[in-house]
Amino acid sequence: MVFDIQSTQEKIIKAKCFEDARIIFDDYLFSQTELNKYELLKLLEYLQCKVETPTDVYIVKDYYIQLQELEPLSKFLKTCAFQDDDQVKNMRISVEKLLGNYSTAEKLCDNLKSDNNYNNIQRASLLNRRNQLEEARELIERVMLNKGITKYSIKVYASIINNLTKQDVYAINLCIPSLARNICKYDEINSFSLIRLLAKILDYENNLGNKKEFKRTCAILKYYSYLIGKA
Repeated sequence: MVFDIQSTQEKIIKAKCFEDARIIFDDYLFSQTELNKYELLKLLEYLQCKVETPTDVYIVKDYYIQLQELEPLSKFLKTCAFQDDDQVKNMRISVEKLLGNYSTAEKLCDNLKSDNNYNNIQRASLLNRRNQLEEARELIERVMLNKGITKYSIKVYASIINNLTKQDVYAINLCIPSLARNICKYDEINSFSLIRLLAKILDYENNLGNKKEFKRTCAILKYYSYLIGKA
């Protein structure tokens, strides 16, 4: 079947719902032996007009990410119909961070609800960026102990720990900054590396007499060990 750009645009416009429009977009996408990014971006402008839910926004976002087009994605997220939805706000925050627009990301983050783990991971990440490291650490640790141990929260935690300890001679001797950086470096989380990092932090906090930090780290280690079946 031959798919031309104009007829595909018309089909998307006439589609009854977002899901039908997405299928038309995918059919066009998979029919192309050589992708024309300009044409795909024009089609996306039509597809994004069909969104009906925040989940639809997420799907459109993924297309833009695959095309490595952040500027039009940012424009779409700013104007889509779900500005009050936390999922959409978090998408905007992530994209603005990728674009280096940290002040915009921070303003968006300030308006997020504080009773949501993912929102608080975003907050902790931006506090880390602002160099408010103690506050960032306390927040991400609360998230992790509130059933919020995810790949993203672990990476934010490791980044905060690295920034807190990278100039601390005692921490460096315990390999804490290097272990934290190693966790940030790789896409997947190595359970052994995280457990080793947490164990080293326990030694560090215990020897310095930091009871509050020691207690929280101990609780995170215990909970993480439980999650991966090593308790």
